[in-house]
Amino acid sequence: MKQIFKNYFGKGGLIILFLSLVCAIAGVTDVGAVNSAEAVAGIFTPNQTGPDPSSPGAENQGKHVAGDVSIDTGKNVQTELFKPYYDDEIVKVRPDKAILDTMMRHLTPRNMSSIDAKWGSVDIKPFETFVKTAYEEDTTSSTATLTVDNPIIFAKSSTILVKGVYGFDESGTVQSTKDYLQLRVKSIAGQNIIVYATNGGALTSTALRPRTQKYVPSIDANTVLYRLGRAATEFDVKTPPTSSYPVIDNNYAQTFMCQIDISKWYQKQDKILDWEKEDMNEAAIYEWRMEMEGSIMYGKKGMTYDDDQNIDVYTCNGITKYMFKEYEYTSFTKEDFIDMTEYIFTKNSGSKKRILFAGSKFISNISKIDWTLNKEITTGIAVEWGIKWNTIETNFGTLYLIHHELLDLYGDADNAYVIDPDYLYKYIWEARSSKSYDQEALGVKKSDTIVNSESFCPGLGYPSCHCKIMKAA
Repeated sequence: MKQIFKNYFGKGGLIILFLSLVCAIAGVTDVGAVNSAEAVAGIFTPNQTGPDPSSPGAENQGKHVAGDVSIDTGKNVQTELFKPYYDDEIVKVRPDKAILDTMMRHLTPRNMSSIDAKWGSVDIKPFETFVKTAYEEDTTSSTATLTVDNPIIFAKSSTILVKGVYGFDESGTVQSTKDYLQLRVKSIAGQNIIVYATNGGALTSTALRPRTQKYVPSIDANTVLYRLGRAATEFDVKTPPTSSYPVIDNNYAQTFMCQIDISKWYQKQDKILDWEKEDMNEAAIYEWRMEMEGSIMYGKKGMTYDDDQNIDVYTCNGITKYMFKEYEYTSFTKEDFIDMTEYIFTKNSGSKKRILFAGSKFISNISKIDWTLNKEITTGIAVEWGIKWNTIETNFGTLYLIHHELLDLYGDADNAYVIDPDYLYKYIWEARSSKSYDQEALGVKKSDTIVNSESFCPGLGYPSCHCKIMKAA
C-alpha cells in the first residue's frame, strides 16, 4: 500500500493519477499500459532520471532510420543485430587424391624382417636379337656362322625365324616369296651361333650329303633374328638347361608420422562450430596421406644422420625410381596413342591391365582424340580398389586411366606413369597405428595427444612392365 501510495502521490504521481482517471473513463484499466504509454510518450519531469532524446549521447541508445525495416538496412545500421547461421558440419575436403596409397592398402602386405626390403625380379628372356656382321652365303656348306648381338637368348637346338630373308622350296632350287628362312642352332661359341637352314638352298658340293642338308643364304647386317622353340633329335633325352637368377631391388622402410595436441581447455570451451579432436585428427591424417603419396611416388631411398638423436633416419624410394622404360612424345594423335600402348604392353611379361597415373595436361591431350573413329579402341568406366577409373581398351591391353593431381603439384602435368598392378608391393616394417596419450597424466602439460604412425615402403617388381611417359623437352 505504501508503494502504491508513492507511485500515485510521489513525484509526478498526481499527473499519473489524473491520467489513470481519464483512462478509466475511457475504458483503459491496465496501469502497466499507462506506464508503457508514459515511456512511449516520453514523459519526463525535470528531476526524473533516464535518457533524454534531446540530450547529447542519446544516439548510443539506438538508431532511427526512415523507411521500411529490412535485413539490408538492419545490417547497415547495426552489424551485430543478426545472428549468423553456422552449419554444424564442417566442410571437409576429402577427395581420393592419395590414389597410390589407397591401392596399396588393398594389397596383401609383405611383412619385413629387416628395415631393408629386398625383392627379386626375373623377366623373360628377349625373343629377338640381330646380326652384327653381314653373312655371305656359301653354297658348299651346310652350316653358317653368324655373329649376333645377344647369343645368350639361344641354346643348342633352338630354331630361329629370319624375317626379311626368304627360304627355298623343298628341292632347294626355288626361292620362296612368302616363307621366311628358318634356322636351327648347332652350337654357340662366344658371340657366334653356328646354324643349319631348315629351308635353305640346295648344296652345290659333289660330296655325298643327306638330301635334307641345305646351305644358308646371305643375311645382311642388322637383320633381326627371332627365337622359336627348340627342336630335339630322336635320341635326345635332355637339352641344355635354362638358368635364371633374379635381379635384386631393395628399398628402405620409412616411418611416416603425424600428431595433434589439443589442450584440455579447448575441449571444455563452448564452440559455435563442432570442430573437435576427431575432426582435427581426420584432417591431420588426410595431410599425412598426401605427404606419404609424394614419398611413395617420388621419394629417394637413403639415410640421413640425426645429430640430435645420434641415429640414422631412413627414407624410401618412390615407385618412379623403379621404372626404366620411357616413352617420349611430342604430339598426341590417335596414332601416337596406339604406338604408346604398343610400347607399354609388348616385350615384357606383364599383365594385360595397366594403371596410368596422368597429369592434367596429359589428360587434356588424350581427351581431344575422337575415339569414336577407331573401332580398335573402346572406352568405359571401371571401379577398382574403391576408385573410379576411365578405361581405354586397345588391341594390346587395357589402360586404367586417372588424373592424379599430385603430378600437377610436382611439375608433372604433361607426363604420366604406367604401372602393372600385379607387381606392386607394400612392405611393412611397423603396421599403421593410432595412439592416444593423456599428457596431463604424464605430467607434461594439460592436453591430449594423438599420434598416427606407419613404417613401410613400396616395391615394384619386373621393371620392364612399368613405364614413364614424358613429353619431349
